[in-house]
Amino acid sequence: MKLVARYIVLLCVALAGLVGLASVTGVFHLQQWQQESGKQKNNRDEGDEDRAWNGGDPSVAVQLALGCAVGETFSVRDGCQPCPANQTSFPGGSVCEPLLGCKTFELLVLTSKQSGSHHLNGQGGGVKALTLVSLNGTELVLAQARNPSFADFDYGFKNLVALAPHPLVIRPVGFCSKTKSMLLPFYPLGSAENLESIVRSSPSQDTVRLQLVQDYISILVHLHHTASSRGAFVMCDAVTVEKLLSQFLVSSSYRLILNDVDALPLANSSEGRRVKCGHQQLSGAFVAPEQRWPHDSPFDDNEMVPYDEKSDIWRVPKTISTLLGCPTPFDAKMSGMMAPVGTLPQRCHLLLPHLDVIAAHCLQSDPTLRPTAKWVQERVYSMVVLFEWQLAVKEEEIHLQAEQGLE
Repeated sequence: MKLVARYIVLLCVALAGLVGLASVTGVFHLQQWQQESGKQKNNRDEGDEDRAWNGGDPSVAVQLALGCAVGETFSVRDGCQPCPANQTSFPGGSVCEPLLGCKTFELLVLTSKQSGSHHLNGQGGGVKALTLVSLNGTELVLAQARNPSFADFDYGFKNLVALAPHPLVIRPVGFCSKTKSMLLPFYPLGSAENLESIVRSSPSQDTVRLQLVQDYISILVHLHHTASSRGAFVMCDAVTVEKLLSQFLVSSSYRLILNDVDALPLANSSEGRRVKCGHQQLSGAFVAPEQRWPHDSPFDDNEMVPYDEKSDIWRVPKTISTLLGCPTPFDAKMSGMMAPVGTLPQRCHLLLPHLDVIAAHCLQSDPTLRPTAKWVQERVYSMVVLFEWQLAVKEEEIHLQAEQGLE
């Protein structure tokens, strides 16, 4: 009876968390961010791009700006405001300020050359060259267009503006259109493409993996549902799971940060506005069926039918299973093979039934039959709460067995 009573208590706690987790923790804070941001948008002085810096050592302005640019929350307690991406907030400030501008960049580049810097090879893609610079001990990233004529650099910055404010989207602290440069926070853990080494360095693999999954889905919900009233942003630069993960950074608190927004076209199926991810033929199991060339004849981009954000939903099962470090229903469907059950980590034993349900819905060949990102988010929240409850039950069983062994 004692065991049953404890199970009932644990179940009630889990159900309470399930009801409140999404509605209170997620939706409330995001709506609060967006409401506060709306109040700040009219405070920008368009004619003074360096109002935040009044001359002297640029490191002072940079360090102040970084105080609010890193981290995954804004609150009255830390004195930071939720600002649009073309503005920044300073600790203790009551309004959003213009980003650090070209004057600061000129001094920054000069100072960094004197103090030393190095290039972040393999990061930034084909659009941006990233340089890690140190300014009086403060590390940050200088992003510069590889080619000043690239329109993608300006397009990427416009996307950052459109996506802001959101706690899981990178927030620039400086921008100079003249030199096509951005100043960004530096995340030492680097790209989520290095997932396994990052997770191994964490204090709790299960906790971190589950948080990364929730962050990924939260970002997808923002792209599809809340970022724009004109439609859904589609993640085009994602032909493999490795390429998709390279679009994200991992913060020092093991949160997923959307970093690369250079290829996010806007789709709106209800208005007949669909997209094509480039003009080359796409292939591979990670690419949604509607994105693949459906004919035996040579590829012809003019004959390729455009698509919408449901192509992102096709990639969800593989992506979240990769983040969890579990063999995937996606892989089983594509290859007909699944890892032996006995070799799976404990979390995979508990999570695979939930992943099966998500995969069954998301891997529909007909994109109109796939669920929305919001539906996936609800399933993920349920999965996380039930997983934590199952772990608590197992720990309680072990505890009771130990107690009985002592009697």
